[in-house]
Amino acid sequence: MKLLKNKRFRKLLPFAFFILVLIMWEVLVRALDVSKFILPPPSKIVEAFLSDPSRFAISTAWTAYEAFLGFSIGLLVGVFLAALISQFRTLDHIITPYLVLIQVTPMVAIAPLLVIWFGFGLTPKVVIAFLISFFPITINTVIGLRSADRDALDLMRVLAATGRFSFLRVKMPFALPYLLSGVKIAAPAAVIGAIVAEFVSSTQGLGYVILSAKAQLRIADIFVAIMGSALLGVTMFSLSVFAESRLLRWHESQIR
Repeated sequence: MKLLKNKRFRKLLPFAFFILVLIMWEVLVRALDVSKFILPPPSKIVEAFLSDPSRFAISTAWTAYEAFLGFSIGLLVGVFLAALISQFRTLDHIITPYLVLIQVTPMVAIAPLLVIWFGFGLTPKVVIAFLISFFPITINTVIGLRSADRDALDLMRVLAATGRFSFLRVKMPFALPYLLSGVKIAAPAAVIGAIVAEFVSSTQGLGYVILSAKAQLRIADIFVAIMGSALLGVTMFSLSVFAESRLLRWHESQIR
């Protein structure tokens, strides 16, 4: 029981569980003689990666670049839209239904149009990553801005503070936990958006690796790309959590 209460030990538990899953995977695949075209063992996946590590590293970096650009634009646009929507109810009624419409429309359906409009380069991937990431940021930030303490806002009015001062010193601090919660959803989602766009048209990136490996039945390569995308998503989420821990030191959610 004392060991389970140790913080370092608890942090190692997910890694230890992952190693256990890999060992069981390797043993079961070999014991049951599963075809490598169905489910390759982890050792074969490692071999596939080591056969051309630079290719997989470059593909992962390219997808990360697309996702980061789309997420960054989504963050800026999302906060800007949230500020407008929280201030003007009429604008909320006009814009929000279209935001929901964009969110519920499958990105796979939109991607071919973006390729026709913007070509086969970087732009369609960034646009898809943006479209899939800005919605949770916008909605969460709107809720946060509208949840600002009324007494604090009343005090700002009594002190004749400007609207800009009240927004920056009262509304945004109250909205920050909500905004960062949206960021934790949006950051890994941007990776999904970039890969979806790569499925439609690309000559590089993890989506392209998966498509080319599928055409040649290189199943181990597909698993390498899947693990690369998962690692990328986890990295984006972890960076979001780190930003939250730095920016919300004062918040009760970070006090343990």
